[in-house]
Amino acid sequence: MRKFLLLALPLAVFSVSANAATSCTSQASWTLAQLIALNATGGCEIGDKLFTNWSGTTANANDNFAFTGASAPVGPGTSFFSLNFNAASGTNLASNFTFGYTISVLNDAAHVVPGNTAALDRVTVGMQDNGNTGSAGNVNKTVTGGTSCSAGATDNAGTITPTGNCSGFSATSLNISEAFQYTGTAGASSITGFGNTFRQTVTPNVTTGTPEPTSMLLFGSGLIGLFCVGRKRLARK
Repeated sequence: MRKFLLLALPLAVFSVSANAATSCTSQASWTLAQLIALNATGGCEIGDKLFTNWSGTTANANDNFAFTGASAPVGPGTSFFSLNFNAASGTNLASNFTFGYTISVLNDAAHVVPGNTAALDRVTVGMQDNGNTGSAGNVNKTVTGGTSCSAGATDNAGTITPTGNCSGFSATSLNISEAFQYTGTAGASSITGFGNTFRQTVTPNVTTGTPEPTSMLLFGSGLIGLFCVGRKRLARK
């Protein structure tokens, strides 16, 4: 019985360390209400990114979000992933609204190649418009957490102008707040949505040789097991 418990301990460690979040790509798109509901179960993850703490409103209950990015585990180098916000099918954005969320990097062996560390280092925002001459609006992004900055994009009759981006930092967690304001002619909107592009860099750890907590626990479990087996053998003698 003791041997069985010792063998089961490492399995329990891995079960506890597993992330219960839903895959962000388990469906093609999500309404804000659906993402807010995921807060209760750990949010959603794509690759080594976890999205949670969703809040706010949208112009239409059927406006939706779509995620794209690399699958885990992520290896060394620079990669990009995106979160696109789209107006409900058959509609355009012609109302003001604000929503927010938190994005975190999952730096564990299941999400990032061991021996490396991933960090976010750039955030940009853009808009999509099909060119209606009466359409105009802007989107502003506020970033806090691992850095504090703002970025945005302005639309004027289909001409999109970026108003800066957030870069020059290294963070494993960011709080994002986005506000959209429509300033064009009533009924003339052709703004179909806007998107966020995140850049991250995965780099090898500078220092090595320090065991991870999970590895130390597994090693300790093995030593306890050997001690118990050896003690039993001595008792028999």
